[in-house]
Amino acid sequence: MKRKAAGKFYAVRMGRVPGIYSTWDECKAQTDHFPGAIFKSFPGKDAALAFLSSSGPTPKARPSPKKQTTRSPSPNRKKQKLSPSPPESTSSSRKRSRSPPSDDDAYGDDLAIAYIEAEAKSNTPSSTSAQTTVIHKPAPTISTSTLPKLDVYTDGSCIGNGQMGARAGIGVWYGPNDDRNIFERLPGNNQTNNRAEVLAAIRAIESAPPNRFLTIHSDSKYMRDGITKWLPGWKRKNWKTATGKDVLNQDLWRKLDEVQDSYQGVIVFQYVRAHVGIPGNEGADYLANRGAELEFVDA
Repeated sequence: MKRKAAGKFYAVRMGRVPGIYSTWDECKAQTDHFPGAIFKSFPGKDAALAFLSSSGPTPKARPSPKKQTTRSPSPNRKKQKLSPSPPESTSSSRKRSRSPPSDDDAYGDDLAIAYIEAEAKSNTPSSTSAQTTVIHKPAPTISTSTLPKLDVYTDGSCIGNGQMGARAGIGVWYGPNDDRNIFERLPGNNQTNNRAEVLAAIRAIESAPPNRFLTIHSDSKYMRDGITKWLPGWKRKNWKTATGKDVLNQDLWRKLDEVQDSYQGVIVFQYVRAHVGIPGNEGADYLANRGAELEFVDA
């Protein structure tokens, strides 16, 4: 049986698979007999995240952030003030089909990125919202302990996913009545839920102010697996899957990788379950459905 100290989190900065673990046995498996292992226990997850992201010898360190470039607002983007509470269940009147990614796309490198998948307690109305926290872009030149925290929720919606005449949209939710909220039609003829999910994350990073500890919450398993498992391998294999096929939606994955590199701050991706009463997730879903209703836009 795995041993777990009450309230303890184990941050492994240097080990077989860097990340945050909830038991000593898991931590030990990543650090025991590993040359130069760096790890530490903390009473809370925030402190563990700060340690994992702080400067020091870590295989996840990236070059210093590039200078951010300004981007003209998209003519199809809508910034919308919303009522404090979006509809309780936007999925009840319009179900969205989420296509699971093909196994052929599964090419990743666990040593290249830190992630944790665990059932975690939440302050949201549902305590069963499984969460995956991924520190995707630690910036060694920035002290994460001083960065203001910013949470944003993203979602993609596709009416008739996988069928002719499908309509997809994206939603970025900062909060009720927030001018930064975005809903937008997915450009181009390839209207799929997966493409909308990736574009929503891109828009979240592009719209976020710099120098933040930015947490992007998404209910997309495609996004979760793409970032935690596949992206490093895709890049290493020149955007090919393990079977040598071209990576699907690579135009958007390349763009996501680009905006992450240019963001001046720290980006954390957090997976949440859909439609379990999390206000931000429901808000992003509402916006994404609004985006899918907009007129067609060329790519």
